[in-house]
Amino acid sequence: MADARNAFDFWLWPLQWTLDLAARAVAPEIVGKREIPWTTPNEIIADMPTMRLRRFSSSQSGKRPALVVAPFAIHDAGIADLAPGHSLVAALESYGVGPVALAEWKSATHELAGLSIDSCLSDLNIAVDLIGAPGDLIGLCQGGWLSLLYAAALPRKVRRLVVAGSPVDLSFSSSIAQGAQFVLPDVLDELIAAGGGVVSGERTLAAFRASGAAESEAQEVLQVAALAPEIAAAFVAWNARALDLPGRYYADVLNWLFRENRLAHGDFPVFGQPTPLSRVAAPLYLLAGARDLVAPPAQVEAARGLVGAPPDRIEYVEADCSHLSLFMGARTLDVEWLRIAGWLRA
Repeated sequence: MADARNAFDFWLWPLQWTLDLAARAVAPEIVGKREIPWTTPNEIIADMPTMRLRRFSSSQSGKRPALVVAPFAIHDAGIADLAPGHSLVAALESYGVGPVALAEWKSATHELAGLSIDSCLSDLNIAVDLIGAPGDLIGLCQGGWLSLLYAAALPRKVRRLVVAGSPVDLSFSSSIAQGAQFVLPDVLDELIAAGGGVVSGERTLAAFRASGAAESEAQEVLQVAALAPEIAAAFVAWNARALDLPGRYYADVLNWLFRENRLAHGDFPVFGQPTPLSRVAAPLYLLAGARDLVAPPAQVEAARGLVGAPPDRIEYVEADCSHLSLFMGARTLDVEWLRIAGWLRA
């Protein structure tokens, strides 16, 4: 695991000019190309300030709607539909879940630099209404804590909730959480101002790699003995794409989640009001990776004691994998997500 100083670089990459070289050294022919080459057919059913809502093809009819909430962080929503055999949305459909929709967060522009966590939750609320509330939410990584917040703010709109590889209680250590403690508010303000209100995804991606928490070994991530060239190319392309983030959103995530641990403390603000996770009444399924450096198991499992759902309606499973394998790994999709699909169908 990286030390805290390297994780500090993750949050404040402009202070390390060498990261400019790192960013150019990683797949220079791919960085900057942000179109996602979707594996599973889909259509955009809504285009909102923070996201596009995509509905994936499905032969299922009369089933309960499920919304996959991708991370709004460094990488794009292609994490949920990487390639044949490594697509979470395709796996869920094949297991009888759905119809499946996906919240695809947009790369920020300077005009939208002021978008906040509340902006994301507002658009997420529209998405839930469009697919049909109450629906099932499936939050991946940063999309997991966002889904928990949504379920706390609007509990009647969530039937069941899956949270996979998501940092929930940051009192349990990780290198990224430790690094956030070094960031002073005025320095953070200078960082955001220097980018015109937008935090560069390309530079943050380079800093993430420098922090030591990034995963780049495709064969290990995808859990295959032999890697087909087209699958390897899809992973490399996804791993090189990066989202620019609204400065306000970035600052609030750093401060409220990683520095102040407000999600665990019960005073995370949603629409101007403290919103404790004890308001989450929906049955909850927590999935963690035993070797996850981004969201270590203890950070994920802590949600069990924070939500309002009774203990017998909470499942916790720890898969033998690292972070990205939770969403892309062939074995994880075949085993853990098959079980999750059965739980969602109940």
